[in-house]
Amino acid sequence: MDFNKPIFYPFIITIFGLGFYLFYLIYRMWKQKKYNETLWENLNKFNDKNRTNAIESMRIIALAVQQDQCTLTEGCIRLKKLLEHTPEIKKMPELNVIHLMYAEVRNFATHDKYKGLSLNDRYKQDKTRVAVEHRYETELKDACRELRKTLKKISIENHSNV
Repeated sequence: MDFNKPIFYPFIITIFGLGFYLFYLIYRMWKQKKYNETLWENLNKFNDKNRTNAIESMRIIALAVQQDQCTLTEGCIRLKKLLEHTPEIKKMPELNVIHLMYAEVRNFATHDKYKGLSLNDRYKQDKTRVAVEHRYETELKDACRELRKTLKKISIENHSNV
């Protein structure tokens, strides 16, 4: 076989072209892998910060509920939403009262929807809210105390891991 014949030139050019394309694809895969690693790293940092903020907010709200600085309903709704960011805490049996109370108050009108209610509907909702708060007051405050203890332990563990 004589590779100097003009008939082999297109094959040689094709092989070099495919080789170049192969190296280009490998380079693109390497760049994409680096980009994905950076993206995951940034996402994990964001999730860690979001979790830290949620834990701090839960600590403050739990304290506010214990000290009657906010209504029990407001505290319950806020805690329930924040617990979504911390599944391992959300599953604590001591916090079941938050889930139970939330199930009863989740459909209450708030903010502009509350202002849009008629006076009669506001009265009915407020009467129901007060009854629910009265029924869960002791249990909710106990749950907030347990939540604060747990969050304190988590905070200590996080600081010791740093």
